[in-house]
Amino acid sequence: MKKVFCILLVVICLINYVDAQSYKKVKVTLKNGLVVKGDKALIADESITFTTDNQLKTFPLSDVTLVQAKKGSADKWALGCGGGCLAVNVIYGVSNGFTGVDMYGNETTAGSFILGAILETAVGAGIGYLIGSITDKEEIVYIKNSALLNNFKLNFSTDQLTKDSPKFNKITLAYRF
Repeated sequence: MKKVFCILLVVICLINYVDAQSYKKVKVTLKNGLVVKGDKALIADESITFTTDNQLKTFPLSDVTLVQAKKGSADKWALGCGGGCLAVNVIYGVSNGFTGVDMYGNETTAGSFILGAILETAVGAGIGYLIGSITDKEEIVYIKNSALLNNFKLNFSTDQLTKDSPKFNKITLAYRF
């Protein structure tokens, strides 16, 4: 009975964790206009928790109007580029017996080949990290329903001047002040 209860508790915790959204860097705008920046954010059903100034802060989503976050794609780019360089070097090394060719056409030793492969992988990962950092933009991940957004009205209508003329579809967007 204890095992079943423990397994059920773990499953409930995992479902709760999977339901939450996590982000590397966030910028949270509160109702009072205060903007707080933080790292390692977790947005759950009713609150947001993140680290700022080495302190863990939690705000209920009822006090939050906007959350902007970065995807954190720098690590993914670094892993992709570094892993690609490593894969190419491993395939080349296995096919050539872990020996390479230097810029003068002479065969190199296995040690220098492995050192060169490690260096190429590190440079590839660094370039990937740089690309990911440059292309990672802040996106809005949470916005509280605002009266401003609720005042828009989208209308669809079809008009036909005569029964033989073609139909015209109209789409209008209206804003109520």
